[in-house]
Amino acid sequence: MSQAVSMVYSNRDLQSPSSILSCLVQHGSEFEQGISSSGQFSRRYSRIIELNPIEEERVWEYTGTPKENFFSAFISGAQPLPNGNRLICEGGPCRIFEVTRDKEIVWEHRSPYKKKGTYGIYMATRYPPEYVKPLLERAGKE
Repeated sequence: MSQAVSMVYSNRDLQSPSSILSCLVQHGSEFEQGISSSGQFSRRYSRIIELNPIEEERVWEYTGTPKENFFSAFISGAQPLPNGNRLICEGGPCRIFEVTRDKEIVWEHRSPYKKKGTYGIYMATRYPPEYVKPLLERAGKE
């Protein structure tokens, strides 16, 4: 039986009343950036937290090594992948990467278009090959 997964984005720390959003699914996940309820950074690292709201427990968590190597103050998120890995968008630094359940980075991409005054990468989504194949076939015919 497959488990429902919800990816939830939050920009508050876990002590804030608005930090964990209710999920009517078996597992939830949250991108947390360490911003206090006053809007100030309470720490300089981000983390992905996977929660089981039914059991009220933390199932999995990802931080950088060291923790400060993974931080974005805004426009970030994560996507669960069919293989159990997570696709993570670290928006501010313009970085997209895939991480295993053992917290190993499979691959990463840093955008060459990061410039002072730009806002980074808003989000990333992995599409399965069968989704993009018709588009590539159509593009090849023209």
